[in-house]
Amino acid sequence: MYMGLLRKFLNQTRKPEGFLGNLMLSGMSFGHAKMQIGLCLC
Repeated sequence: MYMGLLRKFLNQTRKPEGFLGNLMLSGMSFGHAKMQIGLCLC
C-alpha cells in the first residue's frame, strides 16, 4: 500500500498533476526558494 503511494508521489516529478502534484510542486518551490536565499547571502 505505501509503496504504491510513494511511487505515485515520485512519478509526479515528471508531470505534476492533481493533489499529489501540487504537493510536489510546493515542496520543490519551498526548497528552491531556500537555496536562492542562501545564494544571495554569499
